[in-house]
Amino acid sequence: MTLVDVQNIVYSSDVGGSKDISVLFSNGSTAFYSIGELEYPYFYANYEYAVSLKSQYVHDVEIVRKKVLRASGIEEVTLGKISALSPAFINRLSSKASYTCEAHIPYLERRLGADGVVEFASAPARYAYIDIEEVKGKIAVIGYIDSIENVYYPLKTVNDFLIKCSENKIVSLVAWNGAGYDFLRLDQEIKKTVTNKYLLFRWNIMLKFDAMLLYATYTQSNLISLDKAAKLEEVGEKIVLNKKFEELTWDELVTYNKNDVVIMQKIVEKSGVLNIPFIISNLTGIRVDKLSTIKVLDNLMMKQKKYLLFDEPVVGSKEKYEGAFIMAPVVGLHYNVAVLDIDHLYPSVVEYEDYNGRRCREVYYEVRNFIKLFNSMRAEAKKKYANTKEEVYNVQQKSYKVLSNGIYGVFGNEYYRFHDKNIAQFITSSGRKVRQRLEDIVKQYGYTPIGSDTDSIFIENITPEEAEKLKEVVNRTLYPYQVKVEKYFTRMINFAGSTGAEVKKRYVGLTDKGELLYTGIEIVRGEYPEVTKAIEERVLEMVLKEQATEAEVRRYLSEEYEKFKTRPITDFIQSKVIDLDKIYKAKTTVVKVFESLGKAVNEVSTKRKKGDSEVSVTGYKLGGDSIEKLVEVSYILTEKNEPIGIDETQPISNYEQYINRDFYWDKFVVLPLSRLFISLGWGDLEKKYVKPSKKRKKIGENL
Repeated sequence: MTLVDVQNIVYSSDVGGSKDISVLFSNGSTAFYSIGELEYPYFYANYEYAVSLKSQYVHDVEIVRKKVLRASGIEEVTLGKISALSPAFINRLSSKASYTCEAHIPYLERRLGADGVVEFASAPARYAYIDIEEVKGKIAVIGYIDSIENVYYPLKTVNDFLIKCSENKIVSLVAWNGAGYDFLRLDQEIKKTVTNKYLLFRWNIMLKFDAMLLYATYTQSNLISLDKAAKLEEVGEKIVLNKKFEELTWDELVTYNKNDVVIMQKIVEKSGVLNIPFIISNLTGIRVDKLSTIKVLDNLMMKQKKYLLFDEPVVGSKEKYEGAFIMAPVVGLHYNVAVLDIDHLYPSVVEYEDYNGRRCREVYYEVRNFIKLFNSMRAEAKKKYANTKEEVYNVQQKSYKVLSNGIYGVFGNEYYRFHDKNIAQFITSSGRKVRQRLEDIVKQYGYTPIGSDTDSIFIENITPEEAEKLKEVVNRTLYPYQVKVEKYFTRMINFAGSTGAEVKKRYVGLTDKGELLYTGIEIVRGEYPEVTKAIEERVLEMVLKEQATEAEVRRYLSEEYEKFKTRPITDFIQSKVIDLDKIYKAKTTVVKVFESLGKAVNEVSTKRKKGDSEVSVTGYKLGGDSIEKLVEVSYILTEKNEPIGIDETQPISNYEQYINRDFYWDKFVVLPLSRLFISLGWGDLEKKYVKPSKKRKKIGENL
């Protein structure tokens, strides 16, 4: 029996019933199958346990010979294949065995990928973008746009929302920060108010995708707000409100919400991040909402190589090892800079460098084979995209790139069953040698490196044509590693630190296309006020694009300072996305913001690994009555550099008493631009803020 185009599977704990498994298809239809129609759930256990097992929960026991991949190598082992009457009994039965294989992977998910019993949906279908707005703690509107009608609906209740999902047979939901807020809040309200069992079933069975997490994962960036992602993708920006949420009319609230849903839809569709997990899911056999690098590699071992994997306990123990080498940059302004980048350095190390250690050697070579496979598949997809311009092939090549670039890192992941410090160190040390060879070749041909990154080197005084010729020479000498001219800057600044010393990975360059690219400077830091980032960006434009003099830049800053003194308080508000599940080891900004808002900050003790022993660490856990996991907090800084959280229920004018604009000017404008001035050999920037003097009391004066 073959089922096709499955979107999601939900298990029932019923035993021997006719509805043990419900399958939701991507066309929105739902079917129910008994365990026996597909296959009884099974796991492998040690022979002695299997032959002695007698249990009312067991359907069958079969003795088999199987290849098992272990850290010590590949073994052929006699095992018992134990089939249970229900998935609910797998853990109960397997926990009593001396060792087991595959029980950690839900049986149907493994069967879907391993033996082709069922195929996952090849692309998202029948999905909806949603965003909720709350007013005074109650859901006021649920914004909704689905892939069927592509029309915005402002829904007032969770019941209306579920009915709409049911009418259009929606099988997936997409929300920005959905895992941290929207899905949690909806689940809370649905469980409290919805009584219709079918609507509850639809809610439980729908896949839920956090667009923020997808975007960060598949663009290899940090978690960022919807507004920042919209600006990066150039699809719009959030509406700036000039009054409180509770003061908005219904039409104003709907306009605000619709804009959020629309720009989220544009971000997701332009970046293709919703399609990528479906491609990886079909390749690996892991359910689309359960993907992780470790699961991907485990399932590839089982699906492609037909190995079994012992369920051995993995004790997380993070071991330090030497990482990449980055040369000290030459501080200052440079002209005609080419960036030679080693293509996929670390995956290439695994592909080309033989590892001769004893432990996990077979695993290393299997990872090599998968990297080769993904590279081949990516090359084919890129070729098809170049010939057809069909976006499906572009998304495919992005998916294979994610897999190829990601799986080598499992050796450094302390929670991977084949975690091995020696292999992780071998990969990074080999990468350092390759990058050093690149630097030596560049110097041999008379060019001067002015800086480097993990897998690239910066060369000045070279034309684009010369850079291409040098690339060809390097590729012949560095073979099988390949380099490309990743970027070309007509002008570039390597920044100094506040003391004038060089600082690694902090630069800004003007490309030959007239764009400014930033790395490591304040302009890319999310928590900096937008107004100060705009000033810094304008100064960099003046220096790099217009080649302004020191006097011209100082004149501009003098004019901006006069405007700065009267800017509204809203220009100084900063924000951070924080994780409520995290334990903060020190009283960081976010902890202090929570305290200033009167929210719960609990001091906790936790155990952390230090060398071969565990030590107690005191930290801070954020809490309160919020159901969110990820929260964006807004705050301002006092002149003592202490954060004050913004309470949205209070007039913003209440916070004027805490703002010292001269303090902000020095901290967010003068400090970062002083590094620029030092880097260019210019004079000091004048500070505006004067600390209040502490009056020294005379002896005998009353305290």
